[in-house]
Order: sequence, then C-alpha cells, then structure tokens
Amino acid sequence: MTAKCPQCFHDSQPGLGAYQCARACTRVHNPGSSKVLGYDVYLPPGLRWSPPQDRKRAGERPECPRCKGPARPACQTCNFAFPDRWLEGSTACIALAGPRSTGKSVYIAVLVKELTRLAISLGGMLQAQNEYTQRQYEYYEHQLFKERHLIPATRPMGPRDGVHAPLIYSLGVIAGRERFVAIRDVAGEDLEQAAVSRPEWLTFLGRADGIVHLVDPFAVPEVRDKLHGIVPTTGLAGAAVPPVNVLLNVLGAVSATPPGERPRYALTLSKFDVMHRLAEVEDTTWRRIMTNPGSAMSWDVPPEGIASVSGKGLTWNMQGADLIGQEIAGVLGLLGETKLLGALQNAPGGAPEYRLFAVSAMGAAPEAARPNPRGITPFRVLDPVTWILEKAWA
Repeated sequence: MTAKCPQCFHDSQPGLGAYQCARACTRVHNPGSSKVLGYDVYLPPGLRWSPPQDRKRAGERPECPRCKGPARPACQTCNFAFPDRWLEGSTACIALAGPRSTGKSVYIAVLVKELTRLAISLGGMLQAQNEYTQRQYEYYEHQLFKERHLIPATRPMGPRDGVHAPLIYSLGVIAGRERFVAIRDVAGEDLEQAAVSRPEWLTFLGRADGIVHLVDPFAVPEVRDKLHGIVPTTGLAGAAVPPVNVLLNVLGAVSATPPGERPRYALTLSKFDVMHRLAEVEDTTWRRIMTNPGSAMSWDVPPEGIASVSGKGLTWNMQGADLIGQEIAGVLGLLGETKLLGALQNAPGGAPEYRLFAVSAMGAAPEAARPNPRGITPFRVLDPVTWILEKAWA
C-alpha cells in the first residue's frame, strides 16, 4: 500500500526518495510545487536520496545539500514535506468541491469537530499534523465558534501564503495502523472558471480518494421562491453559476484519470436545514415529504452509528445510506434538477462511483451573517467523509 501526497495527491513511489531541509534554510523557487499549484512556490532546499547499499554506510541519513542539517521526507512530485509517520500509515486524501456560497469553509470547520468524535468512537484521537493545519483550524474555530461570524469564502488560487494547503490530521491508531486524512478545499470561483482555463493544477481532483461536492439548495429557484419570507437570506444567496456547470467542470478535471482509479464522488446537498424548512410552506407535497418521521432526511446519526472498526480499518455503516440516497434523488427530481444526476451518469469516460448525501453544518440558517443564536447543531456531516474513508483505508 502506498501513501498519497496530501497536497498533490500523487502516490509515493518506492525506491529513490525526495527530502526537504528540516531547518530554516533560505527558501528557493521549487519548479515541482509551482507546477502543481499553478503559481510560484518557494520551499527549503530539497534533494533526491536513496539508502546506500554499502553495509558500512547503512546508518547514513539524507541531509540538506546547503546546511548539511537533517532532512525530512517529501513528495517526489510537488516536494510537499510529509508529516511524521505519514509514509508508514494509512492515508485518505479528500477534495472539497462546489460553487461559491455552498458553505465549504463552514463545513470544514464543523467537520473537524465531528472527526474528533469519530476518532474517539473508533478508539483513536484526532491530532493536527503540522503547524499550518493547527493555525488554520484555530482561525476557523475562532471565527465560527467564538466570534460567531460566518467564515469568509476560500480565495481563488494564487500566491496567498499557503491558503490552499491541505488540512492534515491523524485519527490515531485504528485496527493496528495509524490513520491519516488530508482535506483540500478548492475555491468555488476557480471551479466556476475551470471550463475556460482548464488549469493543470485541477488534475489533483482525479487523484483524490474521494470528492465531497457540495450543492446549495438555495441555488435552486423553486426552493428560494417557496422559502421567501421564511428563511433569512443572509449567507444563502444563490450561486453565480448553475450548480451543474461546476459539476461538469469537476468531472472534466477527473476525466483524465483511468475509470478504475477515479475517486468516490459524494454529491451532497449542503445547508439541508433549508430543505427542512419546506415543512412550513403552503405546499402539501413538500410538507408531507419534510414532515415524514420515517424519512432518513429527518434523523441524524451519531459517529458510532456511522462507522465501526474492522480488520481493514473502518466499516461504513450503510444503515439509512441507500434510503437517503434514494430520497435525495427524488427531491432532485421534484426540483427539476435531474441534470445533476445526468451529468454524473454521463461523465466523460464513464460514471464515477457515486452516492447522494444531505448535510447541514450549522443545523439552522444564519441570521445577520452570524450562526443561528440557538446554536450549531450539525446534521449528517460525517456521512460522505466516512464513505470515502472506508475505501481509502482498506
């Protein structure tokens, strides 16, 4: 089993390894990372190194070519420095996609909280694996949970102080092996423009273990019209580009990957609390659907009910998963949004392995650009991620 790079999602290759200075050497332009990210990147000096075959030199370790100090393993393609034990563990690389206004940043902030609960339920413990991850999540947490402000949208790709670096976590030792997850967000603006520019850096999506693609139901005109005057519209503005256009752009970026190696695709209705409010409209069809207590769209699942430890790492509990997928397909049909499913089923090169999900990171619509004063109550946030982890960790 090989470990993927948490930044470019390329598999690590056996044999000759890449290393990066572990000290504070002056950074230099790095062609590999610049090509992967689409802008000029400067990193500490690196080198290629393979263990010496001579037994007398067997204990030698790679060292920085400039300062002769210690070096740490890095990606052979983009030279991203791996966290400790990354190459010995079991890794999962997840990409988050979707248009602007789908709430990807808020979803990540709440997802990390829920991953903490999942790790504990599996006998592990969630830990950030580098300073960037710790710093970025502290920002998310401060904004959303302490200052109670909505998190600004992810900025478009560019030289922005590593803003598009992955969040990397260990969930601890599960089934005898340390389990890692890397999460990369992609700015909705970049995905909306991808059909025009087709940037090479987007090809990392095709190397992900899974893609969680968020679709904002408020981008559907019928939902906006029915909920007018019921749901505050702050933070729920419709997407600037139709959701299907962004989905087609992502599927285009994935199309270069051979069908058998493509990521699992979790097409996910975000902000599902908006859909729950359809129970209040003067429409008997929607009221009947959204007040059905037997519907999987009406009940949440705790972490211990979503996944359990198995010999391969994690077993995803399918209870309710097929049902909610069928229900979401029906909802999309009622909304006249079947083109989303059509795009998946007719993706270039063949349909990916996909499922339909519904999540709500906050559990209620924001008010005046702040989380609902009644608090944050996540709904099924872990569902799409645990489905991806099951296969990635196997």
